[in-house]
Amino acid sequence: MTLKIIATALTAGLLAPTAFAQSQVSIYGVVDEYVGTVRTANDKGPATSTQVVNSGGMTTSFIGFKGSENLGGGLKTVFGIESFIRLDTGVYGRNDADSFWGRLAIVGLSSDQWGTLTVGRHVTPYALATGNFSPLTGSTTFSPSFATVFKGNVQGDTRHNNSLRYVTPKMGGLVVDALYSFGAEINDGPNAKQARSVDAVIRYEGDRWAAAVGTRQINLNANDNGRKQKSYMAGLSYDFTVAQIYAQVHDGRETFRSNPNLEVKRRVYELSGAVPLGAGRITAAYAYSSIDDRNPATPDQRRVWSVGYMYALSKRTDLYAVTYRDLQRNVLIEQRILAAGVRHRF
Repeated sequence: MTLKIIATALTAGLLAPTAFAQSQVSIYGVVDEYVGTVRTANDKGPATSTQVVNSGGMTTSFIGFKGSENLGGGLKTVFGIESFIRLDTGVYGRNDADSFWGRLAIVGLSSDQWGTLTVGRHVTPYALATGNFSPLTGSTTFSPSFATVFKGNVQGDTRHNNSLRYVTPKMGGLVVDALYSFGAEINDGPNAKQARSVDAVIRYEGDRWAAAVGTRQINLNANDNGRKQKSYMAGLSYDFTVAQIYAQVHDGRETFRSNPNLEVKRRVYELSGAVPLGAGRITAAYAYSSIDDRNPATPDQRRVWSVGYMYALSKRTDLYAVTYRDLQRNVLIEQRILAAGVRHRF
């Protein structure tokens, strides 16, 4: 009897910490690949067309691991690591410059009452807000807003290193999402404070409509030129049931302490929508951007549009077909894409 009591007590002692901790780890991701034709043209020569098999049409392919541990009292530890994947070659990263866990690498604490605080490499609130006010949420290939905002207008990546991010609990539909990056962590010298940034968004999520305002302020100092950029955005969406409409605007100003004549002003407008059709939906988006600077090699205007159809085979798998055009004027640069692909979430 004594041995049975001791064995029972040891078993309970071993199981108790596991039951209290309630650790959870999950694997997830997206695999997305398309085939198509990419046509490029500029004012320096004839247009060229290339047949391609490329990764990440509607969503940049990635694999991730996330987990949490219940610490009690409504508090838990959270972590996440995610790696971009180029399915067409099997190589990690969006490009060769990406680190292995370049999509996300964070750890922190989360509370239902106080919100979530994490440290590491984060996706930025500004990038999330830009994607959320478009029917092409995660697309860096076919989204006009991504082309006009993050390909030459708003400086800095969609991910920031050496950063802290705090997200409040939802308060009557209102959420504050703020990030601070320590940048390249250079103490002194001509590149001090390089890549330090503040990235923040206040968003509201209602039953049918959503809205957000945000800012990115980043130090781009290099060789002590005092380069900085301040960008602001606003987004709005409304679900009419028969169609969902999105709109967003971005305004940015880039300054140089070493030479005020290098100042750059940029502005972006986008209007887009999605209409349910059968088991899928039609998407359409148009964006216009202007760049005001003194550099004759910089295109003054950019017009980007895309039209596509996404057909859901299941909750996790869809097929898509898209036509896309990106036209920059006054220094002619044009890209056209006609593509069809498949996306699977796991």
